[in-house]
Amino acid sequence: MNFNINPHYYDQRNTQHRGETRPKRLSEFHEENDNPVVGLPEGTMLWVEGNTMKLRGEGGAKLFKKGGSFYGDDIVEGADLSFLL
Repeated sequence: MNFNINPHYYDQRNTQHRGETRPKRLSEFHEENDNPVVGLPEGTMLWVEGNTMKLRGEGGAKLFKKGGSFYGDDIVEGADLSFLL
């Protein structure tokens, strides 16, 4: 596998949370690691069939890449993520 999964991902941008956010922690992870990370919220999954992987479930996910935007890229349901395999 060429990527990591962050299950139970929760986007804390719009809350009163005062501690370290998950995006901050993933940014710190990328200081030492190159693998992209898929943040999977509750109710989502990565569905793999053969050489194809797609996001399934309600809501979206986030893709965090080294040197990428702080909050990652939005991934919508049904998105083809086969490039991560």
